[in-house]
Amino acid sequence: EVFNCIHYNTDDPDTLCAQLMRAIEACGSNVHGFQLNIAWPKVSQLEEFHANTLGHYRTVLQVGRRALKEVGQNPARLVDRLENYRHVIHDVLIDASGGEGIPLIVDDVCAYLAAIHEWEPDIGKGFAGGLSGRTYYELAHAPLVKFPGASTDAERGLRNPVTDDLDMTETARYLHNMQDMLEQNHLMQRSLEEMSQIGT
Repeated sequence: EVFNCIHYNTDDPDTLCAQLMRAIEACGSNVHGFQLNIAWPKVSQLEEFHANTLGHYRTVLQVGRRALKEVGQNPARLVDRLENYRHVIHDVLIDASGGEGIPLIVDDVCAYLAAIHEWEPDIGKGFAGGLSGRTYYELAHAPLVKFPGASTDAERGLRNPVTDDLDMTETARYLHNMQDMLEQNHLMQRSLEEMSQIGT
């Protein structure tokens, strides 16, 4: 199953709803949702958008460098701010890199994901920052072990540093390592469940 998601940013947040509507008109049925790379967009604009589209489109809120700075990089303050968006977003993406390939800080990501999970267990959770085929195990292992359902996001690490084109070899390595880790986590989770049943 493919999820076609438009990554969207704007210098005019007051008309975000109208902009998203125009994007839908341009893309038609090919678009399934939006990743909003906007630091704390206006809730009223998202409410209007979902009302106009009958909640048809999935909305991912990127919590980037600026958004994290505005909450003092504090997990508790982060979820306090996210509470305002509970009814208008489906997923939260922690991404202090912003597509620049800056490696994520594993402990920080785990702390943010833990706070988000405690606040709303069913919301989609993801993280990004310096992920590539070569760094996947180093950067993604701990967050995915703690939060097996989390998603990962990669951009700069999958591009050719000279041409800026998508590096298909690196992308294939990234997907292979991602699949391998998901399978490992699934086996580990099943083993823990079996041990728990034996213990009872």
